[in-house]
Amino acid sequence: MPYAMCPICGATYHLNVGDAAAWYAERYPAMKLGELVPEPCLLCYGEIAAGDEVITRRLINDDVTIQPGQGGRVEAVRQNQHFGKLYVIRLNSGKSLPCPRAALRRRLRDEQ
Repeated sequence: MPYAMCPICGATYHLNVGDAAAWYAERYPAMKLGELVPEPCLLCYGEIAAGDEVITRRLINDDVTIQPGQGGRVEAVRQNQHFGKLYVIRLNSGKSLPCPRAALRRRLRDEQ
C-alpha cells in the first residue's frame, strides 16, 4: 500500500487504494512502487478561504512563533501569483494573526 507525506504539514500516512501498482502508474509514473508520494492529508486538502474556521499549528521561525491549538476564522487571504498565500486569522481570543498555510489546519465539524 502507498504511503504519502503531506507537502503542507509533513504528516505521513497510509493511502487506501485497491491496486497499488495501477495507482502508481496512473498518478506517479516516474516513481517506483512503494515510494513515499506527496499528497495533502485530510486536514490540508483543498483551499482555505475567507470565513473558514481553522486551528493553528505550531510554527517557529526567526520572525514569529505560532502556538498550536488556537481556534479562529480566516479574515482575509493575501495572494501573490508567484509566491503563494498568506492567511490573516482572527483568533477566538480577538487577536489578528498573519499565518502561512503550514501553520493552519481546517477545523473539523465536531471540534469545539
